[in-house]
Amino acid sequence: MKGYFGELAIERATEHGETLKTIDQMTPAELFQRLPSVDALVIDVRSAVEWAAGHLPGALHIPLGYLVDRMDSLPRSTTLITQCQSGGRSAIAASLLKKHGFDRVINLAGGFAQWRDAGFPVAKDADATHVFSS
Repeated sequence: MKGYFGELAIERATEHGETLKTIDQMTPAELFQRLPSVDALVIDVRSAVEWAAGHLPGALHIPLGYLVDRMDSLPRSTTLITQCQSGGRSAIAASLLKKHGFDRVINLAGGFAQWRDAGFPVAKDADATHVFSS
């Protein structure tokens, strides 16, 4: 995912004490290769409707709007891989996790859409865990 900041955005952020940080990215193919052996938790930050239509096997469902409220339940010693439909919301989720002190965070570039389009396994609603309040 690409974005645009005005030429003064980084300068202004620095003036306010912010530091420039990056989020590691992983492709669906890289995740698929690593899943059987990786110490990681995939967090799906999509809506309930998107989740019900299909999701990555073993993913944890925490819609983006609930993520901050649920951070205390997430393991800090495990790599957290954020995932949404195309990579935008999950990049926001990854940034939020980093801001709240999670060091091992990776964003799934291309999200569920690229995962599904590559032919990787897709689970349905009953196959994974939801963690959010009503």
